Amino acid sequence: MSYLSEQNTDNPIDRWRFEETTGLIIADDIASIHSGTISGGVTLNQSGDFVGSGLGAAFDGTSGYVSFGSASAMLGIGTVEATARFTAIAATTDIIFTHAWTSGQIIPLALGTNLDASHPGLLQVGYFTGSLWQTATWTTAPSLNTSYHIVGTYDGTTLVLYVNGTQVATSTPGTARPGSGSINTAAYIGSRWDIPLAQFHNGTISDVSLYGGALSGARVTAHYNALVSVTGPFADNFAGAGVLAAGDEFFGITTTAWTTEAGEPGSMSHTGWATFTPVTTGVYHLATIGSNFDTLLAVYTGTALNNLVLVASDDNSGGSGTSFLTATFTNGTTYYVQVGAQPAGAGGSLSFSLVQQATSRLTSVTLDALVIPTATSRRITSTTLDVVTVPTLVPRRLSAVTLDAAVIPTATPRTVSKAYLEVLTPAIYTRPFIGWGTQM
Repeated sequence: MSYLSEQNTDNPIDRWRFEETTGLIIADDIASIHSGTISGGVTLNQSGDFVGSGLGAAFDGTSGYVSFGSASAMLGIGTVEATARFTAIAATTDIIFTHAWTSGQIIPLALGTNLDASHPGLLQVGYFTGSLWQTATWTTAPSLNTSYHIVGTYDGTTLVLYVNGTQVATSTPGTARPGSGSINTAAYIGSRWDIPLAQFHNGTISDVSLYGGALSGARVTAHYNALVSVTGPFADNFAGAGVLAAGDEFFGITTTAWTTEAGEPGSMSHTGWATFTPVTTGVYHLATIGSNFDTLLAVYTGTALNNLVLVASDDNSGGSGTSFLTATFTNGTTYYVQVGAQPAGAGGSLSFSLVQQATSRLTSVTLDALVIPTATSRRITSTTLDVVTVPTLVPRRLSAVTLDAAVIPTATPRTVSKAYLEVLTPAIYTRPFIGWGTQM
């Protein structure tokens, strides 16, 4: 599975992926009310630290951080996970994530260097009781300009720190963990708990996630392995096909050594295979945006190369180099996904994503201004949403609404009894499906 799917298996309670390319908001794709605001020197749209990660952000070490009015308070028990690089490491404190602190309050869990002001330059996970830091410390200083997957856990008894899938430090605090008491759930990424003390992260951060329980060592290793996978779930041979999950994203998969088996359909070269068995029936999008070679995609049902039935394909006849494929997949049916290069191609670095199309239904729309043309369809120029059912997938922003039936009362506000979405534009998740529309 992908890094995202491995994380979802463990039910994160907050996750800031840093997939934004512009703006000042960092979205929490688990708990949207916990989105953060950029301040100072933070540069978005940076390459991820690992093959399996998406985008990230660069922090300048002097003013850049992300602040959150609230984040999930873990009460000491929990996990914080992130990927990061250090361009330089301050002798003071370098924070990856922390809850805020004000006098007399506790810090449920923090991740960074020199949390306790006694271990300059060394990575720690810990919590603050209100008067004392309890930490586990990695005694090896991180190398500069090197990618790290860093995870800190606390299970109520033991603090554990993991780096790149391996446990590097543990401690059993002598002071009891923070209780439910006076907890400040405001939080920061990239700076200390007591802004503005000018102690900032210098380097990159991405994929910061919080969990309500302590991840096991095996689960931390599984997350790391998904990050560094160079093949994702794809196998060169049909019989060895791996497993895809909805929401999977993979970047930098090397396909140049892939071959094509005798009897393979699709007229592709350098092919890879993976299976996908959806848990819900729906419309799914597959794409190879970000690949550096001319790709082809196809989806089949069947059990062997000699009995495959084509479901959908994209032969990339437009010559864009990137393949898009949209198909309706049925719950419980196993599909084989084939990806490859053009017949005369040589493969290269493959990026691949599989997402389910989100659906939204409006139960009430209030019209601010109404333009009624003489021909169908009706279009409104501005809307205020009264009630919205928010999908669990990527947020959507409405750029047009088509009226199916309208009731126009004599008094303001205007109300329509039914509306259908004509165009959906992703508001936050700008990779890999930009500007795709749907008709409901």
